Amino acid sequence: MNIGIDFNTKTTKAAILSNGSNVEDCKIFEVKNILVIANGNIFAGEEGFNKFLTEKNSAIYELDQIVELNGLIINKQQISTEKCLSVIFTLLLNKIKASVSNSEISSIVVSIPYGKFYYWNYLIDKFFSKMGIHIRMASQATAFFSQPNIRS
Repeated sequence: MNIGIDFNTKTTKAAILSNGSNVEDCKIFEVKNILVIANGNIFAGEEGFNKFLTEKNSAIYELDQIVELNGLIINKQQISTEKCLSVIFTLLLNKIKASVSNSEISSIVVSIPYGKFYYWNYLIDKFFSKMGIHIRMASQATAFFSQPNIRS
């Protein structure tokens, strides 16, 4: 089973393709790259957005804001960019693990926007390493142009 993760500033999507399957048979998972702080907890994606709508005194942040602020300062405490990313990727991995066990995964490739490649590369690799998962990373331009079926 191969997993491709497309990471960008608005959403993170993962596609899972079983070995020997057609591309049309892949499963797709998505997490919106937003974080919500509510009652001292951090939530991501749709769950986070729902918390923002229903919880009093909640705050919502897009990934670009988190990067510009080099993390978040909540109640006078610094929350690192790495921690913010880990919330997003943990949510995505939990969605994937509901369909696939770790032993079935043969490879994970993460594509990152070209302009942010060097910054995100380090943080994303650090997160997956802590989880014990080996990944390969490619800039989105490389991932796009390496596809064999691209039509002009």
